[in-house]
Amino acid sequence: MMRFFIFVFLVAGQLASAICECGYYITDPTTKEPTVFMDRLETSFNQVCDISRNRDWVRQQFTVSAESGRGDYGKAFTLKNVRACMTTPSDADSGLALRVGSIIDNGTVSAGEVDTARLDLHWGSFRAGIKLTAENGTCAAFFWYFNDTQEIDIEFLSREFDHQSGSYPINLVVQSLRSLEAGYDASKTGTYKRVNLDFNPTDAFHEYRFDYTPNQVLFYADSRLLARMEGSDIPSTGGHLILQHWSNGNQLWSGGPPAEDATITVSYVKAYFNSSNSEHQSHLKQRCLGSSKKEAMCMILDVTRENATTGGKFFSDAQALQKEEQDKTNGAADSIERVWFDGLIRGLGFIFMLTLLEVGFDMFTVSFFTLIHIVLENHTDSASLFAHITGRDEQGVVMLLADGQTVYRPVSPSEILQPVGADHAVPIGGPGSRRTVRIPHIFGGRIWFCKGKPLTFLLNPGPAVVEPSVTNPTDPNFDADWGFCEFTFNNDQLYVNVSYVDFVSLPIGLKLENEAGKVTHVPGMPRNGLDEVCAGLQHQAKKDGAGWEKLVVKSSSGANLRALSPNAGAELHPGLLEGYFVPAVDAAWARYVKEDLVVNTQAEWGDVVGRVRDDKLGFGNVGKDKMNFHFSKPSTRDILSCSTGPFAGGPGVSAAQLNVGARLAAALNRGTLAGNGRQPEGERVEMYYGKVEERTNHYSRICHEVTIEGRGYAFPYDDVGASGGVDQSGFLNDGRPKVLTVGVGGPNSGSEPHSRAESEAVAAAIRFEALLKSIHFAPGPIVLVMALLLFPTRLPAAAAAAVSLSYSPPPLLLPGCLNPPAHGRQLLPSSLRLVKVFEAWGTKLAVI
Repeated sequence: MMRFFIFVFLVAGQLASAICECGYYITDPTTKEPTVFMDRLETSFNQVCDISRNRDWVRQQFTVSAESGRGDYGKAFTLKNVRACMTTPSDADSGLALRVGSIIDNGTVSAGEVDTARLDLHWGSFRAGIKLTAENGTCAAFFWYFNDTQEIDIEFLSREFDHQSGSYPINLVVQSLRSLEAGYDASKTGTYKRVNLDFNPTDAFHEYRFDYTPNQVLFYADSRLLARMEGSDIPSTGGHLILQHWSNGNQLWSGGPPAEDATITVSYVKAYFNSSNSEHQSHLKQRCLGSSKKEAMCMILDVTRENATTGGKFFSDAQALQKEEQDKTNGAADSIERVWFDGLIRGLGFIFMLTLLEVGFDMFTVSFFTLIHIVLENHTDSASLFAHITGRDEQGVVMLLADGQTVYRPVSPSEILQPVGADHAVPIGGPGSRRTVRIPHIFGGRIWFCKGKPLTFLLNPGPAVVEPSVTNPTDPNFDADWGFCEFTFNNDQLYVNVSYVDFVSLPIGLKLENEAGKVTHVPGMPRNGLDEVCAGLQHQAKKDGAGWEKLVVKSSSGANLRALSPNAGAELHPGLLEGYFVPAVDAAWARYVKEDLVVNTQAEWGDVVGRVRDDKLGFGNVGKDKMNFHFSKPSTRDILSCSTGPFAGGPGVSAAQLNVGARLAAALNRGTLAGNGRQPEGERVEMYYGKVEERTNHYSRICHEVTIEGRGYAFPYDDVGASGGVDQSGFLNDGRPKVLTVGVGGPNSGSEPHSRAESEAVAAAIRFEALLKSIHFAPGPIVLVMALLLFPTRLPAAAAAAVSLSYSPPPLLLPGCLNPPAHGRQLLPSSLRLVKVFEAWGTKLAVI
C-alpha cells in the first residue's frame, strides 16, 4: 500500500503534460462513435535510406513451392528485391520498393516482402501509401496476418487493370476458418469483395486502409469507405503487418510472370492499434490515467489524394513540435491560481515523501526509481575516449548529451542524413580516466565508444538514428576505432551484454553490483583480443582456404582495425563462405533419416521429435495444438544469419517453429547437430566447434577461445544452451542494480569493486535525485526549511554523498513551477553541485 501512494506521487506531475498519451482515435462512419487505440507505429519510407537497419520492419527471405503456392511457379522472396530508394521526398517514386523479377530461375519467380517486427498489432487502423505497377502479371498486397484463418487482405492484381476502360479493381479479403474449409475461397463466406477504384492506382500514390475492430473490418481508399465486413469470421487476436509483391503464374490470381521486372513503391505505413500484449497494453493505459490535457487524446486525420505521397501528418513529428512549444511556454501559460495549486500539491507531496524517507529511507531501492549510474572507464592507450548513449523509450528516440545526464530527444528532420543538432559525445578522458553517467529507462540501448574522436551519428525523418556502419566504406566512421555494448533498463531489471555478432574491435568488459553488494561480471576480450582474433581467422584460412582472412579489416596504417562476423563480411565480400556448411548439413540430414532428433524447446512445448522425410526435417504433434512444421536444408547464409531461409519468420511460422529453428541454427553454427541427437541438451561448452578442420562457425569459435571466460555473443542465437549449462552470450542482469561499470581496453575492464562507502554514496544520491525529479518541482525555501527542521539527518547526508561524487543534480525551477523535460538543452550547467541548490534556495526567500 505504501508503494502505491509513492507511485501516485511519482506519476502525478508527469501526466499533467501528456500529449497523445491517452491514444489516437477514429470515428465510426455509421455510429459516429469514437474508437481509441493506445499505440502507434509510423514509418515514412520515402525518408529511409537503409531498410536493412530499420528496427520496425524486417525483410523476408524464403521460398514457396509451386505446389504450396497453388501456382505454375514457386515464389522466391529475396532480400535484394526489397530496397529503400535514396531519393528526396519530392521524387514521386521515392519510398520502399518491392520488386518482382521477370526471369524464371530454377522454377521460381523472385519476389519481395517486408514484415513488421512487432507481432502484437491487435484492434487498429492500418494505412499505407502505395503506388502500384502497371506491368501485367503481379499481385501486390498490404495485409494483417496472424495465421491462415485470421488474415485481413488488400490485394491488387495488375492483370485485372484495364487502362482503356479505366477499370482498376481492388480485392478486399478476410480469411477465416470457414474460408479455409472452402479452399481459401472467402467469396463463399461473404468476406470477399471486389471494388473498382475511381482512379488509376499506377499513376500516383494513394492511401489504402483498413480499420480492424471487434467483429468488424472497414476498408478505405483515400479515406473513402469501400466495404464493411462483419460477423464471427472477423479475426480476434493480435498479428503483424506485411507488404508483399509476388507472382507465381497462377492465371486465376496473380497471372504472370511479368514480361519486365515490376516494382511497387510504398511511401509510408501508419498503424494505430492496441497491443495484444496485455502487460504492454496495461502500461499504456496506466500512462493515460489522470491526464487532463486536451492533447492527451489525438484524432487520426484522414489522408486525401493530395497528400497520399507523404502521408500527411505524422504524430511522431507533431508531438515533438508540440512538446518543444510546451517547453517554451510551460508555467507562463498557467494562471496564478494553477501555479499556486500545483505548488501546494507538489509541496505536500514533497513533505509526504520526506516523511516516508525518515521512517524508512532504505526501503527506496534504486530499481524502484528511473535512473542508474554507469561508470565508464578508459583502459586503452588512447589519449582520449568518447562515449555515446542511444536508445528508445516510450516516447521515441533518446540520446544522452555530453554532460552524461541530460536526455535529448531529437526532432524529426525534413530530409535524410541530417546532423543530430546537439553535442552527445561524452568525453571520458585519457588512460585510467573514469566518467559517471546517469541513464534513465531505455530499451534497445547501446553505449558506443570511440578512440581519439567522437562518432558521427545522423538523423532521418521519424526521427530515426543513422548509426555507424562497419559494412559501408563510405560511412564517416568506417576508419574509426569503435565498438559498443547493449543494454535495456526498465522497471523490472537492468540487462546488459557485450556483442561480437557484427564485429570485434575494442575490448569491452562489464561489472554489475546490486544493492545487496553482489558483484557479477563479463570480462570480455583481453587487451590484445582483436589481434588474436585476426590471427585465428588467418590461420583458419590457411587450413581450409574458405576465405576467413577476408573478415579482417585493416586501418590505413596497416594495423588490425576490426574483425567482421561472417554476416557482416558477406556484405563487403558477396559470396563469401558460400556453400561452406553443405557437408555439415548433409551429414545431419543423413543421420536423422534413420533416427529421431529430439529438441528440448525449454518452453511450453517441451521436447519435440523430428525426422527427415523427403529431404525436409519435420516435427509433428507439437504442443497442445498438435502443430506440424518442417525445415528444408539451410544454406550457409541461413545458418550464419539464423533468420533467413528455413529459420525466417513470417506468415504461417509459429513461435514453436522459431524456437526449434533457433536450436537447429545454434547447433549448426557450433558444429554439433550431426553428432548430438538431443539438442541442446547433452552438450558441454567444450564440445562446441569441434576441430579447426570441421565445418563450423570458426569466427564464433575463435571469439570464444580468445574471450576471457569464453563469454560474449558471437552469433545471433549464442544464448541457446543446455539447461543449467554455462552461459555463452555474455550478459548480466539484475532486478536491483546499484552501479554498472563498463571498462574499455582489456583485462582491467570492470576493475576494482567500489568501496561500500562509495556505493552507499551513489545510492543515496540517486534516491535523493529521484525524489526531487518525481515531483518536477523545486520545493522552495519554506518547504526546505521545514524539511531540514523535521529531518536534520537525511537531506544533508544525501547532499554530501552527491557532492563527494562530483554529482550534478536535475535542473530545478522556482517554487510552484513545473519543471519541463529537457528537450535538446540543459537547464542548468553540469558543474552545479547539489550544495549549490541549497544556496540557491536560500537566496530566493523573497519569491514565496
